[in-house]
Amino acid sequence: MISIGLLQTDSVLPHLQETHGDYPAMFRQVLEQTGLDFELSVFDVEHGCYPADLDDCDGYVITGSRKSVYDDEPWITALGSFVQELDDQQKKLVGICFGHQLVAHVLGGKTQPSPKGWGVGC
Repeated sequence: MISIGLLQTDSVLPHLQETHGDYPAMFRQVLEQTGLDFELSVFDVEHGCYPADLDDCDGYVITGSRKSVYDDEPWITALGSFVQELDDQQKKLVGICFGHQLVAHVLGGKTQPSPKGWGVGC
């Protein structure tokens, strides 16, 4: 069994949760479709909840967020430090949307706001 830590950075808007569920439900549904034997542990990093030890999970996934990696929020700074620690320890990490931008930003990549503004879509 593989242990996946879901680093939840936001909640899906209530009217969308009715159809799609919140992030943990979405990720659980996608992972179940793979046939992978997994355990999903959810950490509400927006409110300071992190694994006690990096080795608690085999790998981590950072969810999307309505926030920007450039927002001056203490939880974003703390998550950035956690990403750096994961990288230093060569832990597996995937970022989705906000999560991907944060990983790039922390590890020296360039991210910037879109000139078209914020958007969601396929």
